[in-house]
Amino acid sequence: MRDYNFFENYTMEPEKKPFKGLWGVIIIGSLCFLLVAWSVYGYMEIQRLENDIALVKDDINQLYAENDYDAIEVLEKDVDLLKKELYSLEKIKMSLENRKVITPYLIDLISRSVTDGIAFEALNIAENQIQIQGNSTHRTSIAQMKHNIRNSGHFNEIFVAHITEADTLYNFSISFQLKGGIENEIEQ
Repeated sequence: MRDYNFFENYTMEPEKKPFKGLWGVIIIGSLCFLLVAWSVYGYMEIQRLENDIALVKDDINQLYAENDYDAIEVLEKDVDLLKKELYSLEKIKMSLENRKVITPYLIDLISRSVTDGIAFEALNIAENQIQIQGNSTHRTSIAQMKHNIRNSGHFNEIFVAHITEADTLYNFSISFQLKGGIENEIEQ
């Protein structure tokens, strides 16, 4: 069943009055929202730019660090190489200072073997090897010199490389070695 309200016709709804301040609140609210949104956007943009700047600085620093590291590495290799070379050169210097290659005794041994009619053009001494290039008036003088060198007892592997006749002279080349090396000859 339905209830009937007989006074329904007499009840009036209150009249709705338009709220005049509603538009003002909406405008102010919108402006506040826009200001807050714009501030948040600006803050986020500043943070993004600061991150980009930090990344660029890191990249630049890394490039400088890599370049510096590469340069230092190259210089360290150069220093190591120079130290090795210096060590080698010092060893060579000491061995040269402690060693007399051509001694008066060695020259005297060779000169005692020379016979009349022989003139030296070149005398080369390297390690234990001695080579003489010269000329002679007679072939027998060259043979006599070879014999004298052999009989001195200080040389071995005596070899006459060549004898050639040029006008009235004989050009020759003779090579031989010291027995036991130069160091043993110096001690005598």
